[in-house]
Amino acid sequence: MKNLFFEKILKNVEKLILNKSKSINILDKIKDKLDNAKDNLNGTKEKLKIVRYMTLDWIKGDYKEVPKKTIIYLFGALIYFLIPTDLIPDFLFQIGLLDDIAVIHFVLDSFSEDIKKYEEFRLNKK
Repeated sequence: MKNLFFEKILKNVEKLILNKSKSINILDKIKDKLDNAKDNLNGTKEKLKIVRYMTLDWIKGDYKEVPKKTIIYLFGALIYFLIPTDLIPDFLFQIGLLDDIAVIHFVLDSFSEDIKKYEEFRLNKK
């Protein structure tokens, strides 16, 4: 998948994850957007919540069982979802979220095994 805007986000995320407080602040904003989002996409909202928890746990040092590359892509997809003025601005009714959905599903599919392992970790943690 070639999306220059997303590739730029990934480069910035590589630096961002080194700053714990800034990363957590962004993850809090993503939580707010997810809490207010409707889920018309067959569970995508719930998957993004899991990815957010996974990224947060990795940044806090509570879960390091995935490669750094996985976290960069997952966090990048979350940030892409957060930013309203990406490749197709979100305010464009009906089509504004199409690029977000494409990026999100590409990343979720690419790292589905790592996400499943994290879900098992969370279940065992309870």
